[in-house]
Amino acid sequence: LGLGLGLGLGLGLALAIVEGGATMQNGQSPASARSMAMASVSPARSRASRSSLSMHCAEEEFMTNALSVVVLGASGDLAKKKTYPALYDLFVNDLLPRHVTICGYARSHKTIEEFRARIGEKLAGGTDAEKAEFLSRCEYFSGGYDSQEKFTELAGRLTEWEAAQGATATANRLFYFAIPPNVFLDSAAMIKAAAVSPTGWTRLIVEKPFGHDLSSAAALADDMNAIFSEDKIYRIDHYLGIRVDTGATMRDGPEACAEPEPEPEPEPPNPNPNPNPN
Repeated sequence: LGLGLGLGLGLGLALAIVEGGATMQNGQSPASARSMAMASVSPARSRASRSSLSMHCAEEEFMTNALSVVVLGASGDLAKKKTYPALYDLFVNDLLPRHVTICGYARSHKTIEEFRARIGEKLAGGTDAEKAEFLSRCEYFSGGYDSQEKFTELAGRLTEWEAAQGATATANRLFYFAIPPNVFLDSAAMIKAAAVSPTGWTRLIVEKPFGHDLSSAAALADDMNAIFSEDKIYRIDHYLGIRVDTGATMRDGPEACAEPEPEPEPEPPNPNPNPNPN
C-alpha cells in the first residue's frame, strides 16, 4: 500500500514538473515522466535503469532552471508520510535538480529545525548525507491559506531562494495542495494574486478528494478554472498508484509505465447471418 501511494505521488509530481496539466487533458502522458516516477519509488528498479533515467532527465529544461516546490498543508500527515518521501525519492535519484527549494506552507507555527526533524522521520533509503542534503533544501513558512499578505511574503522568500540556487534566470514554481478542498479556492486565488513566478511557469497539483459528487466536482473545477487555466492544473488521486504499481513491478524498464494497449474492437455483427437463404 505504501509503495503504491508513493508511486502515485511520485508519478504526479514528475508529470506536473515535466509537462504540466495540459498533458493530462489529452491523455498523452510522457513516458519519460512516468519512468521518472517509477524509478524513484520502486525498489525493483535496477541501478543501471536509474542511471539511464537520470542522464535523460539531466537534459530536461527544468533541471537547469530555478525550481521551487511549495507544499501547502506541509504540517499534515499526508505531506509527512507521502509527499515529502516521494520528493526525496525523486531527489536522491537525480530526477529533481539538486538546487531545488522545497518550501512547506501551513498554518502551524514551527521552527525550521522542528519541521525538518518531523519530515525526516519518514525518509527511507539513500545515505545519511543524501538525507541531510535533501533536508537542507527544505524550508518552512507559516501562514493562512486566505492571507494575501502571507502569500506576498512567501513570494518574496521564494524569489530570494531562487536567486541563490545558481540556476538560470527562469524560475518555475509548483504548488502541491495537500490541503482540504474547502481551502482549494482560497489558496489558488492567493497564489494567483501574489505568488506566481514572474519568469517561468506556475503549476498546481490538487490532491483528492475533488468535491464530494459529480456536481460539486464540476462546480469546483469551474471555480478553479476561473483562477488558473486548465493546462496549469493537475488533479491527483494517489491511490491510483496502487493499481499502476501492481502491474509495473512485474516488468522492468521504462516500458513498464507505458500506456496499456487498447483492447481490440469487437467484430461488427453480420447483417446477413444466413448466407444461403431459401
